Amino acid sequence: MDEQQLHERAATQLEVTAAGEYRGDFVFLRAGSLRLLMTQNEAATAVHLDSLPEPTDFFGFFSVPGDVEGRCFVAISEKMELLDRCPKERYMATPLPVEGGILYWCWDEVRVILDREIAVSSLPTAIVTPRSPLRLFTEMDKMPVYICGGEQLNSVIFG
Repeated sequence: MDEQQLHERAATQLEVTAAGEYRGDFVFLRAGSLRLLMTQNEAATAVHLDSLPEPTDFFGFFSVPGDVEGRCFVAISEKMELLDRCPKERYMATPLPVEGGILYWCWDEVRVILDREIAVSSLPTAIVTPRSPLRLFTEMDKMPVYICGGEQLNSVIFG
């Protein structure tokens, strides 16, 4: 998804203010030093993990022993690469739809941010790679936070 498509998609899900900022409800997601912001309608729920997901036979995919729902979990690094082990700090997960089911993304922190205006900027083209799902960012607590939708996040795994 290119930058223009991202802005168009955000505009359909959020109110655009007179100053060109987005206003709406968001979910802040943190994995180590990676900080992402997603619209709340994409990451509407989060689950607390009572036990650490364990590796499955498929690299980067985890399950929780005894989970009667049979949920599938993933965890990514600060560089948005799949991890072979789920870090013990990842005690929250957000479900995102994928073709044929639901994938639970593990996070160090999940925070709901209601009715917030955010100014969005484009990442410099010098640091954007063709494979990177990140194109836009904002600032929170004087730190960059990357705007990332569910489809973009799923592209880390499914391309």
